[in-house]
Amino acid sequence: MTRVLFVCTGNVHRSVFAERLLAARLPPGSAVRPESAGTEARPRPGIENSTRAVLERLGGDGSGFSARPLTAQLVAERLSGGRL
Repeated sequence: MTRVLFVCTGNVHRSVFAERLLAARLPPGSAVRPESAGTEARPRPGIENSTRAVLERLGGDGSGFSARPLTAQLVAERLSGGRL
């Protein structure tokens, strides 16, 4: 599996938008797994309403999202294919 990690500041606009839009464009059974995180994100449920509206208009799924902070461990796991 190939993981793609999108990063922005708060993880409620740009990075989650890219994550969810890529997920919507991938074919079923794709080996690509998009994810996102934020350099200053605080764990919280949901995508900002304006971002979610545009995402869903373009065919992405805005449900079930929770912002998460970017951590060294998260990056290390993605670089090592999930193995530390």
